[in-house]
Amino acid sequence: MIMFWGLVLQIFTLFWLGQVVCVLAPGLAQRLGLMEPEGHTDRAIWESERADAIWDSLGNWVLPLAGVLMILGHPSWPYWALVGGGMNAYTAGQVAVRRLWLPRAGIAMGTPGYVRMALIAAIVWGVLSLVTLAIALRALTG
Repeated sequence: MIMFWGLVLQIFTLFWLGQVVCVLAPGLAQRLGLMEPEGHTDRAIWESERADAIWDSLGNWVLPLAGVLMILGHPSWPYWALVGGGMNAYTAGQVAVRRLWLPRAGIAMGTPGYVRMALIAAIVWGVLSLVTLAIALRALTG
């Protein structure tokens, strides 16, 4: 079970790499659909999303690492999973709430398709994070 979940967590590597692409190559990120073109969002939101990508690319590597440690059977994996799961659950929740709340306030977050895609990704991201937290807590408490 733990090895399987470690493999599942490698999905987070894709989220993390997507953020890295947004930071290092925004034009490529826009062409790949990872980032909405600047003209489709309010300027402040676009800059905020870029700042979030910088922070996420610096911090969200923890959960993919926990997944690798799970696959390898390393005894420290539950601790990394707790840290990464908590960080990513918070981030996913923030992304989801932002996608739901701000358009209702008349703030342009991007095209409807992009907003929907980002919301679905955030929900998947959040569920994986919460399940990881539960698995780590169970491993630590027996």
